[in-house]
Amino acid sequence: MLLSDVDREDGTWWCKVVGADAEAAGALPGKHSAYVEIKGLNTSDYHLTLRSGVSMLFAEGAVFEDGALVIPKHSEVNISTKQQRSRGLEVDTVDVTKTAMVVKVSTTQSQTTSSASDLRGDVFGSDDDQNNFKSHMEGCSHGRVMVEKSTVNGVDDGLVEVSLETTEADMADRSKIQQLVISDLETRFSTDDLSDVADLVLICMPPGITAGGGSWYAYAYFNSEISVYNDDACSSVGVQLHEVGHNFNLGHAAQTVYTYGDESGVMGGSSSADEGLPTFKCYNAAKSWQLGWFAEYSNDLGYLEGGQSWGGKRVGTVYYDKDNMEGKSVLLKVANDYYIGFNYDVGFSAGTDEFIQTVMVRIDWHTEINS
Repeated sequence: MLLSDVDREDGTWWCKVVGADAEAAGALPGKHSAYVEIKGLNTSDYHLTLRSGVSMLFAEGAVFEDGALVIPKHSEVNISTKQQRSRGLEVDTVDVTKTAMVVKVSTTQSQTTSSASDLRGDVFGSDDDQNNFKSHMEGCSHGRVMVEKSTVNGVDDGLVEVSLETTEADMADRSKIQQLVISDLETRFSTDDLSDVADLVLICMPPGITAGGGSWYAYAYFNSEISVYNDDACSSVGVQLHEVGHNFNLGHAAQTVYTYGDESGVMGGSSSADEGLPTFKCYNAAKSWQLGWFAEYSNDLGYLEGGQSWGGKRVGTVYYDKDNMEGKSVLLKVANDYYIGFNYDVGFSAGTDEFIQTVMVRIDWHTEINS
């Protein structure tokens, strides 16, 4: 089961199926997978047990209809979920190298505005593109996450081009286009698991593809390698960090009733800019705690009883220096759900839009819920 942030603010649940199930869902025969939306399941009944990428669904009488997995009423449903890690993540995000592959998609009707060379620069950097996904992920994490091009045979300097023969009707069905792209890649690399090719697969769609006639910008699957971008969204550092944040199992960063309301970090409102100051934004205190980048200099205070207190020197994430941290801390966690950090507008956070030079307290009810 995979949670996607696509379309709805609370996300939608999908199943990735392989083998005979994938063929029944409309995938090509052979080593192909299919992503199908789950319908008829009241996910709120399983809120505490569902984990994207590690939960498996067993539903008696479930059928594939129009690209969806439909669960009949009164069907016996079983959810099997692996034990989660202590930080609520299922993804390694500390002292790791993530291989990435950019997928430039063309259809019969359209092609991406950016060239293959420009898209490489947007993700991996170039002489003409100094602000890019690689530089910002490595900068925000202080090198705890490094990004490199996939070197699997068939990947051309970090990028693959996919050309699809499509109809006008296909262009109004974003899910179908995604399936065609993934099937093409799986055929090319002889696998039904694209994580064999790259840890991160950034799919850059051409303009003109809609979701049942509706507009969209970008989306990703939690605890997955897949993120998908609508044309120029693939050039936006903030959008890339946001969607890959979902790949890392981070939820949206809300404020009051608005799911994207926290503009201090990329999991809230993220800029669509390709270059310049607006691209300099990282992750808020709750997300930084989940990512584990500053764990050695973070304090879990639990519940402070009457008369108890904590004292110490706090530094913002941008001033973290592993060689000069004696007597300092970066993040605080209080009462299990509250995360405290200092929001400086310098360095890779220079483009933060609110709560500047301020101690921020963020609440996190669940990794895949707003925080």
